Formats: sequence, structure tokens, C-alpha cells
Amino acid sequence: MHWLEGKLGEVRDLLDRFQDERYRDASAKLEAPTDRMSAVAEGTGSEAGRLVDAIDSSSSKSSAARRKFQEAMEGVAEGVCARPGITACVVAHEGLVVSQAGSEDVDEALAAMTQVCWDTADASSTNLELGEPRQMLITGKDRKIALFFVGQMVVCILSPADTVLAEALSR
Repeated sequence: MHWLEGKLGEVRDLLDRFQDERYRDASAKLEAPTDRMSAVAEGTGSEAGRLVDAIDSSSSKSSAARRKFQEAMEGVAEGVCARPGITACVVAHEGLVVSQAGSEDVDEALAAMTQVCWDTADASSTNLELGEPRQMLITGKDRKIALFFVGQMVVCILSPADTVLAEALSR
């Protein structure tokens, strides 16, 4: 199995769990005010206290899931950059650097470019009915950039044009 495919699969699983936690957290917060107000109206303040504790607990679970996701994305950037033939790896969100490994002189430019590529991939996937964007490759005379989309995050890999990425990112 391709090393990067496996890592991105793990990160996508973490993202799904994070989104599930966030959805449950939002649902609990939407239900809580009504339940809290009825508990106060009935004079059962301890019920209201338990609801607040439950909301706080779900928020910390969501924060833990978010941290795991962010740490996994950082691990991907570091793992990718440790491979021979890779110049830099940036994880970006909305054109901003979230995590970076390798050559630091290009990280901001790569992150900004990911936003343009995200917009292009998203529009193309809709207009051409491709489905959710997964990856994009841009090859120039001297260098190439491979982009992998994970939710709203983009993993951007910079390498010399002659690097065979399938080999560099395999086990």
C-alpha cells in the first residue's frame, strides 16, 4: 500500500470522528437551553447543572478530537518531508499555513496557492461532476506540486520535477 494513501486515510477517519463529535456537541448545545430552562422552572437546579457539565464534557471531547486531527496532519507533513526527493510539505487551510516541514522559504507561497487550487478543484468537481476533489498535480519544467484534499485542509507537496512521487511516497 502506498504510504501516503494510508496516512491520508487515517487522517480522513480522524476528521470524520471529529466532525461527528462536533455535530453531537452542537446538538447538545441546541437542546440544552430548553432543558436547562425547564429544569430551572421546575426547581431542579441540579438537573441544569448536570446538563451544563454534559455540554462542557462534549466540548472537551471535541477539542481532543480536533487536537488529534491537527497532530495527525502535522505528522503527515513531517513524514512526507522525510522522504527522499521531497523539498517541502505544507498543510494549509484557506490559504494559511497550518503545518510545514522542509524548505521554509516556500511555505507561504505554497499555502496561498492551495487556496486557488482548492477553488479550481471545487468548481471543476461540480461543473464536471467529478465528485469531491481528492488530488491535483501541477508539473513545471523544474518542480512539481502535488495537492491532496482532506476536508477543508490541503496537503501540498513540492518536489523536483523528476521525482517520481509514487516511489518517494511509498513504504
